[in-house]
Order: sequence, then C-alpha cells, then structure tokens
Amino acid sequence: MNIATMRRLDRLVGGIGCRMLTWWRKLVDHRSLAETPMRILFVKPAEQGATVLAERAVDEAARRVGRDNVFFLVFAENRFVIDAMQLVPPEN
Repeated sequence: MNIATMRRLDRLVGGIGCRMLTWWRKLVDHRSLAETPMRILFVKPAEQGATVLAERAVDEAARRVGRDNVFFLVFAENRFVIDAMQLVPPEN
C-alpha cells in the first residue's frame, strides 16, 4: 500500500474511529473517564517515524498498565519498527 493511501486511511478511519469510541465510552460504558485504563492501544497505520519519536509515551504507557497491556495496530509492512524498538511483546 502506498503512503498516500495509508495517510488517507489514517486520517479518515482514525478520526471516525476515535470519535465513535469516545461516544461509546460516554454513552454506554459508564466507567469514569478519570479511571485508570487497563489496556492501551496505539493506532499508527502510516509513517512509523512518529512511533520512534513517541517512545517515551509508549514507555510511560507500559509503566502504567504493564508492557503486556500495551498494543499497537499497524500495517504488516510497518511492524518491523515496533519489533526493532522492542516496545511491546511480539504478540501485541
């Protein structure tokens, strides 16, 4: 998949997905928004350079919820960056 297509998908699906999940959390899931999360998902389909720059944020997420509870959603061709940085277990 070329980078322009990945960017469009990232912008379109990412924005809509975040809005939908936020609405779901506010309307259906009645847990407090201030409650400590149990798991964290980073969605980064395009350009893994930002993942390198966000290493400290990922480390902080792992410190808060445990490394086994931090996940990445990336395209298969971008997985190598996550693996090379050893940010999360390979199965995540």
